[in-house]
Amino acid sequence: MAFTGCADHLDDAKFEPLWETVRRLDIPVFWSLYTSHRDRLGGYVEQVVRLDRWAKSHPDIPCVYTHGIETIVMRPPEERFDIPVEVLTCLKNPNLSLEVMLPLMAPDTEYPFPWAQDMLQRLYDELGPEKLIWGSDMPAAERSVTYRQAMDYVRLHAEFMSEEDKSLFFGVNAARHFRAGIDGKIRGSGLAVSAPMRLPEHDRREDGCYTSATKRMCRFVWHQSRRS
Repeated sequence: MAFTGCADHLDDAKFEPLWETVRRLDIPVFWSLYTSHRDRLGGYVEQVVRLDRWAKSHPDIPCVYTHGIETIVMRPPEERFDIPVEVLTCLKNPNLSLEVMLPLMAPDTEYPFPWAQDMLQRLYDELGPEKLIWGSDMPAAERSVTYRQAMDYVRLHAEFMSEEDKSLFFGVNAARHFRAGIDGKIRGSGLAVSAPMRLPEHDRREDGCYTSATKRMCRFVWHQSRRS
């Protein structure tokens, strides 16, 4: 997590021993940016610029920009769905992926969230489908969206995405981080994550909730990684 207003910053040289350890362990970094500045947007963008510098100086460390894109809740209503240029610049680093977690950011809007589909398409056009990872922010998101709606606004309504794109978005891109080996297979299994995967339908549990391809994939990868 990166904080604004502290003496230490994520791109400080003093943390290089940490990044050397990350390299040695061959693990990804998941970034959550935060600011306590009175100018919340300005402080957040400052962290984005620092992350951009860090990503450029550590191109061999894969990482995920999480909780994207939080500037929605920081900008005036007429500007909230604009993507700051600093964010796009940062996300274009080859080693950076984005966790897309949009509906919760505008709880006054309704499913199927056309604004979120528009924003997702801009990210898709700018970054490509390989850098986008679905996120739900459950259970916090239940204040404004159901778990199924958090998937279906993309799964059923993002017509600009192919089935292969959605497979990447809902599972394959995450699997690459949770831990794909050099040969493109999930460590400890025979599952190749570089190949397209079909997004399965939801599985209804006895309690009426739904599990997703992403949850099943992450559980599978976690257990296989622990066994290897």
